[in-house]
Parts: sequence; structure tokens; C-alpha cells
Amino acid sequence: MSSRLPSETLRAGDTIEYYSMTFECGNKRGHRVQPVLEVDHGADADQSGH
Repeated sequence: MSSRLPSETLRAGDTIEYYSMTFECGNKRGHRVQPVLEVDHGADADQSGH
């Protein structure tokens, strides 16, 4: 199931927060917070992801 969220621009230094599907719902070990280290602005950057 995909949602229709607006696209966002990621920049080095931004933080991504998500939940790993490896752990069951409610397990705090599944919570992840990671910094964006590098963003590739190559030819694929023009694609909208659709």
C-alpha cells in the first residue's frame, strides 16, 4: 500500500526516522533514527519516484 505524500528534498545532515519491520509492533528496538550522510544529485534526481 503506498500513500500519496508530497515529495521532500533530502539534504546531508537531515535525519530520517523510521520503524524496522523486523521487530513486532510496539518493540522499541525497531525504532531507528539515522542521519543523511550524502545525497547524490545525479541524473536520477529529476525523477519523481513514480
